[in-house]
Amino acid sequence: MDHQLADAPAARALRQTGPDQQRSLSVPNSRIVLNPQNFFAEASEVEQNCAPSLPLGLGYYAHDQALFLPRFLTLWAVPRNPTPPVPVCEYLDAAHWSAGPDIRLHADGTVLEAAIAAAHAHSGSIRRRIRVDPARPILRVGIGSVHGQWALRLRNDAGRTIHVQDGAATVGLHRYDLAALLGDTDGCDVELILELLSAGASVRVEEMALVPERDESIAGARQFSTDWSPGGLGFAADYPGGGALHGNDVFVGEHGVLREVTLDHRLGESATLVVAGEYVGDVELDHAAGVVRLRAPHAYLAVTVPNGSQIRYYADETELQAGGPGSAEPRARTGLWAVTIAPDVGSFRLGCGFSPTDPDGAAQAATTAAAHSADERAEHWDSFWDGVLARVPHPHSFSLLGLSDDEGVGPQDVRAAYYRAFLGLYANVLPAQPESGYHHPTVATGKGSMWNYGAPGARTAAAWETFLAIQFLAYVDPEVAWASFHGLMTLVVEDGSLAGEGLPSRKAQTAWILFALTGDRDALAAHYPALRRLLHWQAQHPRWVYGDYDYLGEQDAEFMTSAVIDLGFAQQIAAVLGEAADVARYEERRTALLADYAAHCFRGVERAAIQHWFPDDPACGPRGGCEGLGLQVAMGLAIDGLPDWQRASLLARFDAQFDPHDQLGGFDVVKHSNLGYTVDGLMLSGRWEQAQTLANIALRDVLRSGSFAEVYDRSASGPRPGGVRPSIFGMTQVIDTVWLNNGVRMDGGAPQVIGLPDVRGGLDGVRVGSRTWQVEVDVPRGGAWLTDATTGQRQAFALPTGSSVPITASSHLETAMPAPRTPTPAAHE
Repeated sequence: MDHQLADAPAARALRQTGPDQQRSLSVPNSRIVLNPQNFFAEASEVEQNCAPSLPLGLGYYAHDQALFLPRFLTLWAVPRNPTPPVPVCEYLDAAHWSAGPDIRLHADGTVLEAAIAAAHAHSGSIRRRIRVDPARPILRVGIGSVHGQWALRLRNDAGRTIHVQDGAATVGLHRYDLAALLGDTDGCDVELILELLSAGASVRVEEMALVPERDESIAGARQFSTDWSPGGLGFAADYPGGGALHGNDVFVGEHGVLREVTLDHRLGESATLVVAGEYVGDVELDHAAGVVRLRAPHAYLAVTVPNGSQIRYYADETELQAGGPGSAEPRARTGLWAVTIAPDVGSFRLGCGFSPTDPDGAAQAATTAAAHSADERAEHWDSFWDGVLARVPHPHSFSLLGLSDDEGVGPQDVRAAYYRAFLGLYANVLPAQPESGYHHPTVATGKGSMWNYGAPGARTAAAWETFLAIQFLAYVDPEVAWASFHGLMTLVVEDGSLAGEGLPSRKAQTAWILFALTGDRDALAAHYPALRRLLHWQAQHPRWVYGDYDYLGEQDAEFMTSAVIDLGFAQQIAAVLGEAADVARYEERRTALLADYAAHCFRGVERAAIQHWFPDDPACGPRGGCEGLGLQVAMGLAIDGLPDWQRASLLARFDAQFDPHDQLGGFDVVKHSNLGYTVDGLMLSGRWEQAQTLANIALRDVLRSGSFAEVYDRSASGPRPGGVRPSIFGMTQVIDTVWLNNGVRMDGGAPQVIGLPDVRGGLDGVRVGSRTWQVEVDVPRGGAWLTDATTGQRQAFALPTGSSVPITASSHLETAMPAPRTPTPAAHE
């Protein structure tokens, strides 16, 4: 095979348009997210963030809180002649709420504070009656702070309960169409329930109001378009009467954003161009500085406005759309500020600045942002992202393998998704939050999703997705990867637990991969005691803990499999660090877990593989049954040394559901972590073709779904993204499968060249220690080549199907070793 260097695309070449475009945007080490997505809503990113008012959504992380303002900036062509007045908003008096048991409640005007007061309680609620009026069908909720989670429910007089908002951990503004949820357009009285979830949960509600429904066709653009690229977000719009404009939203730096607007044709005589923005908290126009200052929950925000601007305040966007006069002062804790653009202005810049602690710092960041041009900043970020892409390992092939139908997904689609996945991975890096007492960078679970359910101090980090992200980030920026890992280890408490959502273990695997790639023994040892405590805790508690879901004694096959595999990595770490006693202790834990796994996860005389077990509850009531999900069970195949009967049972469970012609291979609730271990287990079982097909089905269907999501399900319209969106899992699924399709496997520590069927490809820029390797693979010819990118030394070795060889900093290219095809006998019968 002749080696050809694989090249990354230019960042600007990843631009997207149309209904499947990405909308969220961030940059590494920034707390800011543009156009975050409410992952609880079914609507896509485009449906949530694109409208005739050209909204710019804002997410901001500070004080361990996630601020969400989905309509931070909007543009309107407001009629000069007012239309009939709209119904006024109805603000809900906080005094009318009543508290359930174990809840402490305080009300002051529209401000409401509620907290779970009892130490034993994991949930509680407050409630009140409201009337859902067709004139005001929208509930607007302004959240000032949250610890744990808050949720909203409706209960009608027939006793039916409607989920309005599942457990959320965001502050800011949220809107809900209650009439649509109730299916009642005539109006009705209902009970509104605010729930608190998890021990010690609390929430501060700045305001709740029932507001009219917004009609974007009134005062919005007649036609509009948007586009996404790593360097910025573009938009263009035409208005009734002949007006037209275009513009861009770009990052200026880590603390500032710029919206630049150019009028191609001025609006007609009947309308005025207005810049507006929703707020929660305090707002005022600083005439001297030329900025609108906002004191939002846990953050200071600022927006520059054109010289001489006058500000007006409105209860809601519908009042502005109608051409109402507004007021000179804010009337409530939530609402809308608006500034009219003079008719002779041909272009303007709205600089936006942000700070967790300093209002003047936010104003200065806004002013600095307004001094730049959008084109210049877009060029800067394109250059920055070009540099990041240059460090990404470059695959030789982007073809799908092992599939009978690619469903229209081609190599160019895979290539674009692969590099966008790495951009998303790196953009997920958040800086330290010293105001929260946390001094380490964090790889967020999904920066654009505003997920914030992790351990206090680093609530943006799920102790599952984030560890997978660190593993892949280590190939691009190992220093940040190590720092993020070390930060999470500082949050492990004395009993070994890591607060936040309890998730399957990938901790020791992550540490081992970091060490294998960097050779940094000091970094491996730095937080080993915390890792040791955490691994023992996970082995003792192999179960999910989330919000008010916490069942002591539950055992979950997904968690047990993950813990058993992680303890294997822990043994390798302990051996490197000279902790011989720990090697033995990890083996004891692993043996005990495998005994419980055999006893509790294989049911009946047929020993059928299941997922859930509860002490004294053979029906697994909290889970609605013990069978569980296919991949979450089948992933047990990745455990090396399983007894034959267990492997046979797991394979039977997999075979009963796997369909290579169905979406997602016939599985639902598909997550990369579970699917990845299932692929590993199929390879370990000698099912190389099935492993390849399953991995490629997942890659194909992630692309078909149009979203990097936490989870994927089958649907009548095709693979459907669900759960956290955007999420690390969707990104790592794409990267992992592309590497496998090029003959490289990464999840065992040092990357391995692996002989999967029919692979012709390779991977350039694989950095291991101080060396960078170029890998070429041609399994049909039974060979592979490894080239040192610095010296140019190139060596060949045999690589038949089912074999592998590790790539290390000191690789001496021994003959490839056969991967195990049959299970090793084990003593856990």
